[in-house]
Amino acid sequence: IIKTDQFYDVTERLDWSVALSLFLKYGDTDKSLKESVGEFLSYSLDKKPDAADKAYNLFKLFSYPNEVSYDVLECTFSPFSNTADKELQDYFFEFFIYEFLVRSSQQVTCPNWESFGDSITLEFAKQLEECRLFRETIFVLCHLNDDATCEREITRILNGRVNELGYLENNNVLNDLSVSFDVPDKTLHLARAIKFKSLKNYWQQTESLLDADCVLE
Repeated sequence: IIKTDQFYDVTERLDWSVALSLFLKYGDTDKSLKESVGEFLSYSLDKKPDAADKAYNLFKLFSYPNEVSYDVLECTFSPFSNTADKELQDYFFEFFIYEFLVRSSQQVTCPNWESFGDSITLEFAKQLEECRLFRETIFVLCHLNDDATCEREITRILNGRVNELGYLENNNVLNDLSVSFDVPDKTLHLARAIKFKSLKNYWQQTESLLDADCVLE
């Protein structure tokens, strides 16, 4: 194990990422990864990374989420948003990083971090919907912090994609959607009723309204 003063003697002229790699490889192996990275970030580096360094900011989110500012969040995720040829996996990576390092930690305290995360979630859900991955879209939408937006967007998918989701006349699929995504049965039956109405199948529309306990619709 390399002691702290020895570590600085060896790494003082190296790039921070190289210094971190050496610190993790030859540092105190009894410490957790989070503790080791946090200790490294607390040092005064000779070669300080740029304030917009995405990788460095990700390590800050990992080790000190409660000290992260909104500016750091923007700097961390802006490289994803500015990619001209952004593909589905880029949206997934952005969403995953946010969920793992920000929302799930429940330690980020800077203002507006929840709305910032919702914008990432909605963008990823939009891309999934365009790829016709509707169950995946609903799953991602379930991670929204804004309950009203979550309910509205999931209801929109359920109403518009009854056939694609396969629950128009399949109660097993309907029950699976209800249990998997905690969607009220009423919402699903109403979506069925809307679809049956568009098909001019008024008998089954009425049955669906009765199942939804909406006899006055």
